[in-house]
Amino acid sequence: MRARTLLATRDVLHFPVMTATRSEPLSIESLLQKQKADKDAAAKVVPSILPETMTSQPTSCQPKFLSKEERAKIAIAERAKEIREQKEKEENSKRDREALERDAEELRHKERGQTRSGSGRCQFRILPLFNN
Repeated sequence: MRARTLLATRDVLHFPVMTATRSEPLSIESLLQKQKADKDAAAKVVPSILPETMTSQPTSCQPKFLSKEERAKIAIAERAKEIREQKEKEENSKRDREALERDAEELRHKERGQTRSGSGRCQFRILPLFNN
């Protein structure tokens, strides 16, 4: 039994031998190519909220600061988009409400017609108060 445990521990402790191979240093071209690929990948990820003028990446690594006018243009564009979406939402709800009211009115007319007998016209006559 002891022989088996020793063999098992030897198998566990046995590590594969690493062969010493010389790795070549990375070339400048491959580093530049990798950097360019990373930049291109980062340039493809652009938020859709910003206007077209903001989507172009600056060539330098410095952040681009917006002027007061550019910030105002962006804010106005975002607000106009919000207002447009709100109006569309209100128009859709108004259209739905009108359709629902129209259906309810039709249903009321049908129910009134079924409960009455005859043509559905008023059965009462208006009599004059004074006879001349």
